Amino acid sequence: MEEKIIEGAEALFMKYGIKSVTMDDVARELGISKKTLYQYYSDKKVLVDKALENHLNKTEESCKIIIDQNTNPIDLILNMSAFHGMRMRNINPSLLYDLKKYYTESWQRIVEYKFSFVFDQMSTIINYGKKLGLFREELNTPIIVRLHVAMFDLIIDRDLFNIEDTPYETIHQEMIMYHLHGICTKAGINYLNEKLK
Repeated sequence: MEEKIIEGAEALFMKYGIKSVTMDDVARELGISKKTLYQYYSDKKVLVDKALENHLNKTEESCKIIIDQNTNPIDLILNMSAFHGMRMRNINPSLLYDLKKYYTESWQRIVEYKFSFVFDQMSTIINYGKKLGLFREELNTPIIVRLHVAMFDLIIDRDLFNIEDTPYETIHQEMIMYHLHGICTKAGINYLNEKLK
């Protein structure tokens, strides 16, 4: 039952954002009583945190599969970008805003995730690309990775981008192309151009 509740709540939060979804909505969507819901989760804050934890765990598992299936660092970045772009397409624009503004502890979990798992994975990819001659040798890997991670925060900045006019997926794709063109050697750009054909 607990897994069903987490999955159901996560789906509702993704579709409608967090602030607009009530515990009543979650119970109704799952076809359970509100009393049953509260037996598992004492309040919405706990449910939000558990749903986020579930989402991050699934994301990490998917990223590890992508890493296992790709040997070229440019392919890795492109395929991870495609995966994240597809997931972002299904996220209500208010979700991340709601987390940042109203659920700061859960938002902090995302920040920690970015600067642990994402940072470690991207550092490995950048260093491997440098070793293969696809990424510029002089790159300062920790700075490049921090810039890469920080660009994701820019995507959700409502002062910068109007999501109604330009979807997350498009912004994300442009960000990745901008990033790759900045870090690739001539050999890397040639490989990227071939992939994009």
